[in-house]
Amino acid sequence: MDLFWSDVEELVEHPEKYKMWARIDLPKFDPIRERHIKDFPKEDLQGKYVKLNDFHNLSVAGKKLMTHPAIVNFLDAVFQQNTVVMQSLTFMYGSQQPTHQDYSWVTAKIPSHLAAAWIPLEDIKIDSGPLYYYIGSHKIHKFNFGNGILYNNRSTKTALEFADYLDKKCAELILPKDTLLIKRGDVLIWHASLAHGGGADYQP
Repeated sequence: MDLFWSDVEELVEHPEKYKMWARIDLPKFDPIRERHIKDFPKEDLQGKYVKLNDFHNLSVAGKKLMTHPAIVNFLDAVFQQNTVVMQSLTFMYGSQQPTHQDYSWVTAKIPSHLAAAWIPLEDIKIDSGPLYYYIGSHKIHKFNFGNGILYNNRSTKTALEFADYLDKKCAELILPKDTLLIKRGDVLIWHASLAHGGGADYQP
């Protein structure tokens, strides 16, 4: 984890040296929030709302974390298939993403055979912008984007409408909302249908 964090610091300090995509969810970057990392100002790359896409392609430490036997062997047993690693996201601060389910954005050949694993690089506290999730939400009726359950450029519904549906449906079904405060190096594994999001980054 220390090696991986060193790689992240090197990337955001010298973005001009690397070829990869990043996303910064700030209005100042509309309408193109996802760009080559060298096209963002360095000071913004070191701030909030930054999502580093597939950084494992540049980081050996990242590859080792996401293919750790404790994760891969568990998912092999759950799905009764060989696990394939297909995407990674790196956040330096809490994502503060609205409620969502991963299967809609990360397209798998079989949507039900998709899971995610998160390894925090620091102890997570309530003011870290922690992950929240709705217990049992993987069983709720799937949202229709206007052209099916997977979001694409032909969808007529937006991510915020998706979030609104999930929040209201979970409240309607009285599904408990929990906030996850785990320690550095712990691993959370969740099914792609679990409704979750990034909590607020609380200020003192």
